Amino acid sequence: MRGGDIDLLIELPEATNDKLAVSGRIGARLQLAIGERKIDVVVTDPLSKETALIRTARSQGIELR
Repeated sequence: MRGGDIDLLIELPEATNDKLAVSGRIGARLQLAIGERKIDVVVTDPLSKETALIRTARSQGIELR
């Protein structure tokens, strides 16, 4: 069903050595703010490989600013 979980693609302007830690911190803060919803956070930076998941998120996602 649509609307069951939250999927986020976070695009960092600069490279980072620890995208997993950034993803975990963002996910944890969102869980505290909105409660018990499943949240998937993918973090990319300029050095990240372009994957099918990232292409799909960019083409079908809704940009938040």
